[in-house]
Amino acid sequence: MLVEETGRIIREDKRGAISSNSQDILNRLNIPADNWLKIMTEFGHLFKGAVGAIRH
Repeated sequence: MLVEETGRIIREDKRGAISSNSQDILNRLNIPADNWLKIMTEFGHLFKGAVGAIRH
């Protein structure tokens, strides 16, 4: 649901918003909605290498 809603916000030909259910997910992950959207739209500019722990 969070991925679907994010896609609807990012795409210009779709209308969307983060629902309360998806906001709950972001709250559990301790990620503000504004930061989530920035990461999703600027991922390639923000991260230049692999993302995550080396062991994974």
